[in-house]
Amino acid sequence: MSSLGLALLNSLDIGLLLFVIAVGLNIVFGVLNVINFAHGALYMLGAYVAYSCIIMWGMSFWLTLLVAPLLVAALAVAIDRLMLRFI
Repeated sequence: MSSLGLALLNSLDIGLLLFVIAVGLNIVFGVLNVINFAHGALYMLGAYVAYSCIIMWGMSFWLTLLVAPLLVAALAVAIDRLMLRFI
C-alpha cells in the first residue's frame, strides 16, 4: 500500500475516534444536562487500563476488551454518584 493510502487510512481512523468521543460527550450532556469534562479523561484511562492489562499482566487482547471497559465504567459510576450528583 502506498504512503498516501496509509496516511488516508490513518486520518480516517483518527477522525472516527474523535467522532466517537464527541458523540459520547453529546449523549452524556443530553441525558444528564451536565457537561462531563471527565469523559475524555475516562476514555484515556480506559486505553491506559487496556495497555496495562496487556503489557503488565499479560492478559489476552480479547479478555482486555472485556475487563478495561468494565473497570472504567465502575469508576465512572463512582464519579457520578460521589461528585456529579451534587452539582
